[in-house]
Amino acid sequence: MTIEVRTGRIPSEVVPGWDGAVVCWYVTNLTGEEWTAEKHEELVQPIIDKQMHDSYDHGQEWRIEKVEAVVWRDYYQVSLAQFRIRDSY
Repeated sequence: MTIEVRTGRIPSEVVPGWDGAVVCWYVTNLTGEEWTAEKHEELVQPIIDKQMHDSYDHGQEWRIEKVEAVVWRDYYQVSLAQFRIRDSY
């Protein structure tokens, strides 16, 4: 079994309806067993939580506005997360 999670940040104007200050993508791949929404969420949610936690180190406060699966294939899933930013200073 191989599990891979990739993430990155995209300009919010690239995806219609996703106009938050920060939009991130999360791709999970799993080979060797059946994939479920729960497994995808179990891998993505800790990354989202870490991004919000780490934002404090940079003088910002990221708060999640929405998360949505946008591509769902047998062994390839993509979710988007939109954050709003509140300055901590």
